[in-house]
Amino acid sequence: MDWASPLCRGLYALWLPAASSGLELHELAGGGRAAVANADPAAVWQSPGDPGSYLRLDGVDDLVDTGRAPDLDRFFSVMVWFRARTWPADCDLFGSRSAAIPFLLNPYQSGGNKLDWFARDTSSHSGWVTFSGAAVNTWYCAVGTRAVPQGCTLALYINGALVGSQSYAQIDPVMGTGTIKINPSGSGAFDVGPCAIWKRLLSPTEIAGLAADYRLASM
Repeated sequence: MDWASPLCRGLYALWLPAASSGLELHELAGGGRAAVANADPAAVWQSPGDPGSYLRLDGVDDLVDTGRAPDLDRFFSVMVWFRARTWPADCDLFGSRSAAIPFLLNPYQSGGNKLDWFARDTSSHSGWVTFSGAAVNTWYCAVGTRAVPQGCTLALYINGALVGSQSYAQIDPVMGTGTIKINPSGSGAFDVGPCAIWKRLLSPTEIAGLAADYRLASM
């Protein structure tokens, strides 16, 4: 990691799969904690060479608890690289729809394969942006951003391209008491690559760069 890299500015947490480390996603920022997957032996590391190492979740009971509380502010960005081997009917991928977590990336089926970037607050106000036409067995770099200058604006980028944004009257930040999880229900058959959270808005140029840099060589 090059902590002087502009991409490291405002970095809250970064979890990178590493085949040599067993069932862990290593948090390189924000306190040095290591996120730990459950002990199911079906969750195995893969090193396909391209794009890089990733964690395979079996779709039965595999999940990752990052151990990280969502101590986020009014502006933040969330990134996850993932591939769905089967597209779920409705599944939390990163984050949660509970009141304890302020964000969620949610793959589901409704007239096709879709992915929602979803935000909520303590008063159950919520908003979302949808990506339609997703494909199975395809790698996606999903980045969701949230800004609360006056009201709230949510934006979703897929593979570096803006697919939608929505503004809402008010969705105040949620600090929450839970921990951020990957595939919290354990029901998603996902391959999961790098995941990160920034306590700032990433620029469109930064997001496009992340989508072209699975190994995060620019960081």
